[in-house]
Amino acid sequence: MSRTQYHSPLDEEWVELMKTAKEAGITKEEVQQFLQQNSAPRRGSRETTAR
Repeated sequence: MSRTQYHSPLDEEWVELMKTAKEAGITKEEVQQFLQQNSAPRRGSRETTAR
C-alpha cells in the first residue's frame, strides 16, 4: 500500500487547505480564480504601474 508523501510542511498545509475548500463546496476553478485575482503582480510583469 503506497502513501502520499509530502515534500515540505507547506505541501501538507496546502493539501489540508484544499481538502477543507472541497468539503465546503468550493471548486478547483473557484480557488484558481481567487488566487489569480488576489495575487500580487510579479516583478517585471506588464501589470506594473506606468512611470
